[in-house]
Amino acid sequence: MLYADTKALSLGTASTPAEGVELFIIYTVLGVPICFKRDDKNSIADRIEKEGGDGIIEFCIVDNNINSLEWANEATKADLLQNADPTVNATFITNRNDIHSGQIITLDSTKRDINQQFILQKVELIRVDTGGASIVYVYQVTIANKFKKLEDLFLHLLDKADVSGAGAAAAPGGGAPAGNGGATTFLGLTDTPANYTGSANKFAKVNVGENALEFAILSIENNVIKTGAFTVGRIAKINNTTGIIEMGTNTDTDVTDAVTKRHTAGADTTLGTLVADVNMGTHKLTGLSAPLASGQSVRTTATITEAGLEDAVSKKHAQNTDTILDMSALLASDHTYGGLRDYQYVGESVVFGDLLYFNWTDKEWKKTDADAAATMPGLRIALQDKSDGQLCDMLVKGYVRDDTWNFTASIIYASVTPGAMSSTAPSGAGDQVQRVGVAKSADILFFDPSIDVGEI
Repeated sequence: MLYADTKALSLGTASTPAEGVELFIIYTVLGVPICFKRDDKNSIADRIEKEGGDGIIEFCIVDNNINSLEWANEATKADLLQNADPTVNATFITNRNDIHSGQIITLDSTKRDINQQFILQKVELIRVDTGGASIVYVYQVTIANKFKKLEDLFLHLLDKADVSGAGAAAAPGGGAPAGNGGATTFLGLTDTPANYTGSANKFAKVNVGENALEFAILSIENNVIKTGAFTVGRIAKINNTTGIIEMGTNTDTDVTDAVTKRHTAGADTTLGTLVADVNMGTHKLTGLSAPLASGQSVRTTATITEAGLEDAVSKKHAQNTDTILDMSALLASDHTYGGLRDYQYVGESVVFGDLLYFNWTDKEWKKTDADAAATMPGLRIALQDKSDGQLCDMLVKGYVRDDTWNFTASIIYASVTPGAMSSTAPSGAGDQVQRVGVAKSADILFFDPSIDVGEI
């Protein structure tokens, strides 16, 4: 028997073996397992807060290669760093084009009570249907994190790896190596470009041979829909209805020529001698010809000079010779008028032909009522149908026709009916009497209101 405290071996016999006698020792190796337990109190507390319960999730690692407590300690520590907290995954969209997989970003939102770091797992270019004619492309980003920072795991693994390139380091207590030596930069790998020269703003992609990486400009051709075969040099255009890229009719040479064109007199744009007719709507100038001398305009049969134009503009109208103004002659149909007009706001709904007074409080025009002095005198006639607060065309003085009128005498008065006028003067006690004009016929009035009002 082997005594562990004294390291003495007992043969179980009474006599001492003689010198030179061979001893055969038969022993059995006892398989005593190495057991090591570790927990993460912060992770347990987080789970209790978020999920309830005791927050404990147990997992047993069985590895026959582990042969020391130190190695078991490191194995449990690495497993907790990787699995102690659940992964948080999320997606969002953005129009930024300077993000890529592998970046670490910080989300700080007081509204959502979050201030964490996340790693960008995937960045995809997607098409968004806006419901209109335009097409929008945005980036959909997938992010992930754990309740503990991901860097803790990365730094732990890096600390255990031999990044010096000196060779593989043994695991604690012997056994399998804890890490492998290797390149510490992207360019140090064997299947990547040798340098970054000339590759600014480019992305790494798998080459055509599918055996290495190379730098290239990001291509989104698989996300763009086009129709038909394209001819080299033609301009591409987007169909706003379908969102499909189509080939245009012009070439890049056409566009360049249009943008840089210099018009040379007598070469690129020659109008020649102006002898053709000129049409302006339904009007037509015929037989036009170029001016014969400086100071002349484009000519028709007779020469029009600057002096002639100035004389026409500054012409003094002689009474009964140049201009005889007959406003009543224009009233050939219902709701026509001629004279001095105004354009003001109304304080209530009015219709064509209403007699209006100025309301001092509201600073707006409203319908008259000869029953009260506060709604007089009438100084405007509405020439439009308008609602409260709208601008309305009004007659200040002149002729107006409304076929709903039925005047029976020449002198016209403001009526006790709001906004109306009558051939009969008001006669009730307290009524207001105002002459507003002279009737030319049953439906035509020469509006020339008096500012004086009498009370009965």
